[in-house]
Amino acid sequence: MKFKLHRSPTDERYPFKIKRKDWILGWANKQGGLGIEIGCGHSRVSDDILSTDIKRKGEITNDVEGFISEADIYTDATDISFPEETFDFIISSHLIEHIKNFSLMVKHWIKKLKKDGILIIVTPDARYWEHSPDHFTEFTPEQLKNLFLNFNVDILELDTADWHKTELNLVVRKK
Repeated sequence: MKFKLHRSPTDERYPFKIKRKDWILGWANKQGGLGIEIGCGHSRVSDDILSTDIKRKGEITNDVEGFISEADIYTDATDISFPEETFDFIISSHLIEHIKNFSLMVKHWIKKLKKDGILIIVTPDARYWEHSPDHFTEFTPEQLKNLFLNFNVDILELDTADWHKTELNLVVRKK
């Protein structure tokens, strides 16, 4: 099954989101299997991939712009209630920077991956991103690399995003 792009109402306002989603879907389709997107907010990647958020489907995710949650599952990103080794891939776009103890959360996510499963992350690049008050941590490529060296993973890709130089792409494979 090939995962298809979901077009959210906000994608028209921010066209680079389509390029971000295409990159994510490239990895998801290459990996195949069962995946989950954690923290989809108002711009989920695909209707064919489970999506979670701390806002229930239909709730406002952004008071300023009135964006609406597109999540299938209401849950906290730090406690995904699925058995260990359930997923072939996990997607997280613009989420880890919002979590105080992101290291514990990532460790939790990696447990949810099957052996050889991949974690696909997009996060702001601290070298170029204008700091946001709701971010606990913003990462440079070196910081992301060092963080993931602490886990039982191989880094498959760590790059500045082609679509927006203020974002970092990271893909790791669970050993």
